[in-house]
Amino acid sequence: MNDPMGPFVTGDDEADVFSTLYITERDGCVPESLLEDELLNSIHAMYYAVLDGLRDELRERTRTRDSLWILVDPSYEDTTAFALITDELVLCTGWRKAWHFYWPSEDEMAEELQGWYEAAAGRLQA
Repeated sequence: MNDPMGPFVTGDDEADVFSTLYITERDGCVPESLLEDELLNSIHAMYYAVLDGLRDELRERTRTRDSLWILVDPSYEDTTAFALITDELVLCTGWRKAWHFYWPSEDEMAEELQGWYEAAAGRLQA
């Protein structure tokens, strides 16, 4: 399985990185301490990690044999668009400015991602 925090984590600091990326309000697209050489790659990785977790959950709970693809069109000037798709279906789409891609709390993040999961699983099993 892929590392849930992608390129942002090495070692024991996964909880701190998660909180810094997804539960902390910020002024920029990606926290400076986690910024890679290329800003667009960092934005892509930040969104991808969330969608990869959603994809893993769909695979595990629905036992689908379909290919599940993650698409992220990163932007540091405007909205980043993202989608989770199969070869034939759009399961989940969204868009958010990178500097607003965080939640006020883990519970609120979990609640929103549960909604994404339910919508995607419903489309997958329809």
